[in-house]
Amino acid sequence: MRELIAITDVTEMWASEVCIAGVTPEFKCIRPVIEGGVQLWDLYKDDTPIIFPGAKVWMDFSPAPITPPHIEDRTFDHQTIEYKDAFEGKHWETLLRKTSSESVQAIFDGNLQERRVAPGTHTRSLGTISGVTILNLDVDTRYDRRTVLRMDFEDASGEVHTRFPVNDLAFRGMFARLIERGGTGSRAANSLMAKLNRADRTYLRIGLARPTQIGDYPETCWVQVTGVYTFPAYLDGKNWSSFK
Repeated sequence: MRELIAITDVTEMWASEVCIAGVTPEFKCIRPVIEGGVQLWDLYKDDTPIIFPGAKVWMDFSPAPITPPHIEDRTFDHQTIEYKDAFEGKHWETLLRKTSSESVQAIFDGNLQERRVAPGTHTRSLGTISGVTILNLDVDTRYDRRTVLRMDFEDASGEVHTRFPVNDLAFRGMFARLIERGGTGSRAANSLMAKLNRADRTYLRIGLARPTQIGDYPETCWVQVTGVYTFPAYLDGKNWSSFK
């Protein structure tokens, strides 16, 4: 089935692999998946990036095997992607607001426990929260595979969440650019935090990773920040492709 979706998430995964998600005009969330994983070059057409937050694209979808909580998965045909146009400014914020929940727990129907949701839980795996107050941004270098950015924030319900990893591709791209310009990881994080603090309104996209076993924890779906959007925009008109 051919559907028009507005891209809401472009999430960094491993190496060149990314995760993308969007919503239909009826605000139904869809995560386009493809065998072998969506790759960075799949976001381009004729060397032009066409999949980025706010972009409206047509795709041909077919059913995919569903394993809760990742109920949004739909297989897509990369050759059928057609860029239409993009949301900007107040229209982009309206879309985020209309897809928003008050709290992180509301997204996952109260099933989030200590930054994770058990595999097989009958809830969704993606959502938006509005009315966010970002409290802190920290650099975690304990993992060999890459630097982890962790965010502390308060959602609109008043609940404080700590150490959520931020895997928004554009956010991590700006962080890397700040380091390239001579900053350390902590200085880059402080610079990003300063940009976020200048915003009047902040929205976060929150998602669940695929089941993974880490350390002594059993296999579970870890929560992550998959999109960071502020008004005014901390990216100053840029998107992930501006840092590639």
